[in-house]
Amino acid sequence: MTHRFTSAIERATAATIANVPTCKPLMVAAHGTLADAVEALNATGRGACVVVDEDSRAVGMFTERDVLRLIDSGTNDWQQRSVAIAMSPTNVRLTSDMTVGAALGRMNEGPFRRLPIVDADGTPRGIVSVWDLMSYVAEHFPQRFFNLPPRPDLEMRNLWGG
Repeated sequence: MTHRFTSAIERATAATIANVPTCKPLMVAAHGTLADAVEALNATGRGACVVVDEDSRAVGMFTERDVLRLIDSGTNDWQQRSVAIAMSPTNVRLTSDMTVGAALGRMNEGPFRRLPIVDADGTPRGIVSVWDLMSYVAEHFPQRFFNLPPRPDLEMRNLWGG
């Protein structure tokens, strides 16, 4: 059973990110204010946006977690600060020709929950989350994914009980 499950996962993770449904990137300028970024997140119902430089290249990610980390309930001065000071720099980026397995590996190294998908110039083309990738794998191999025992290496080979 373990061998069959492993080969199914290997096939699913060998697909490229281009096959995974992702969302179009919400982009905010690095020189913009935190208030602008929060307003953009709120208006679109998104949990993250890609921070871009003057040439529209991805330089960071700004997420709802960053908002929580920065807000000081006693003052509102955070709103006028630059997005650049609050973002997480995107040293790790994905391309649409990368495999799902490679993307999951890069996310795990961070750890990152979301990463931008960029073209050769560094221009954002999408945002992919761990949830997007795992949903893709589960959707394409539901029998293997949902019917797997908690410990496949300990799967019972014989019936037992009363």
